[in-house]
Amino acid sequence: MSASTWYSRTLAALATCCLFGIVPQANAQLAKHFRITWQDLKTILDDNLDGRVSAEELSNRKRIQTLITKLLDKNSDRALSKNELLGARELLEADTNGNHSVSQSELAAWLAAWRKQLAPTKNAKPGGQSAKLISLATLLDANGDGELTAGDLADITAASEKVLAAVDANGDEFLSVGEVAKVEEPLGEADADLDKLVSVDELIDWLIQWNGSLNEIVLATVLDHNGDGHLTAADLADMTWAMNKVLEAVDANGDEFLSLSEMASVREPIQDADYDVDELVSVDELIFWLIAWRRRLGQVVLTQLLDTNGDGSMGAEDLKDLAAAWQKLLATLDVNGDEFISHEELEIVAEPLRNPDADHDGLVSVDELVSWLSGWRDRLPGSEANRQAAPSPVPAKPVASSLSQWLDRDGDGLVSANDLADLDAAWRAVMKGLDANSDEFLSKDEIKNIREPLAAADLDVDGLISVDELVDWLTIWQTDLRKASDAKKP
Repeated sequence: MSASTWYSRTLAALATCCLFGIVPQANAQLAKHFRITWQDLKTILDDNLDGRVSAEELSNRKRIQTLITKLLDKNSDRALSKNELLGARELLEADTNGNHSVSQSELAAWLAAWRKQLAPTKNAKPGGQSAKLISLATLLDANGDGELTAGDLADITAASEKVLAAVDANGDEFLSVGEVAKVEEPLGEADADLDKLVSVDELIDWLIQWNGSLNEIVLATVLDHNGDGHLTAADLADMTWAMNKVLEAVDANGDEFLSLSEMASVREPIQDADYDVDELVSVDELIFWLIAWRRRLGQVVLTQLLDTNGDGSMGAEDLKDLAAAWQKLLATLDVNGDEFISHEELEIVAEPLRNPDADHDGLVSVDELVSWLSGWRDRLPGSEANRQAAPSPVPAKPVASSLSQWLDRDGDGLVSANDLADLDAAWRAVMKGLDANSDEFLSKDEIKNIREPLAAADLDVDGLISVDELVDWLTIWQTDLRKASDAKKP
């Protein structure tokens, strides 16, 4: 047996074990040491060993999605990072939101598109004849308007009977792999028990899910505040409004938690907001996810906005006319036109900034903006103040291994939800303890000795943790601590 044949068969065995949840220790180690390549994946998916992956072999997308995730997801976070896809870079095409990671919803959509690409509208038959695939969308279009809607699937029983009549060639009330292959839609996904047969009950469940997808909620439309047809960071400036709009559209039972069934009809990958993996998205998690989404949208890059001489960098000369600079900032950032810039409106700025809100009233006035711009100008290359100022040493901060040094208010040696009850006091205590240069941002060096996963607070992955990011992270931590505490109660 050649080395390549042994490798392919070993990977196939590993794939089978992963699929049925029986991964032996040897195969677990194998997954760690071998880098799964794109060619390996195609070899594993090639059931009939004809050297290619067909639409029929991709018919059970849920099974394949589980398989790919178990093979590649080394850290078990249910997302495929850029590093985990080093050998299978083709899968990075599934990264539709550009965050260098493939979520479960992105992987599912990509697999569906791949199968659709492989499935021709006609299947060639011997003798040059051809047969069209059965279109369930056409078959179930009850009102004949050429478009399948939720109304067409209102009677699920009648719909399932139509599908059986069209697809179940031998009339045994089960759909085999061969019968499913004749259908244009991914009907193979209905095989929930993976027995290569779709029963009536499985067919009905699949049709119910399809019906739910036809009532799809598009959050980009729900959150389009100004109604211009495009979702921008400015539309999400008012985070409370955005959160309430999402709850209004998705939270069917009004319990202020989003269940998996409620999120199933949302186009965007809102399931990714389930950070504690309890199959519910809380209000805190929803806000955290919306903030991350806002930062991924078209942020305002101040160094581009204020680069008056167009040299691609900021210098003191670019801020020579402070009046023109603050007017340009107001025109761009002041979403509600009140001539004040709120902390939420500042969120659409890409660069990490020292907070311009000098009086900490939650609003940046024109005077504060001018003062802040003046201070920025003095720190830029070419300024007189920058040439004359001597470098000041960064004050030393005590080295700490845990945030409990500043957050453990009751002195029991642990951080509890009660210790984080006053979030304002909590973030100020952490900043005071860690922010060595007092710039109101925590760098990687400033948090490197902390054992808690504080680096996860850097939502925009710019290498700095802002006050807002720190507050968001502390809020999630407080929620997790409270849940853990409640779970221990009798």
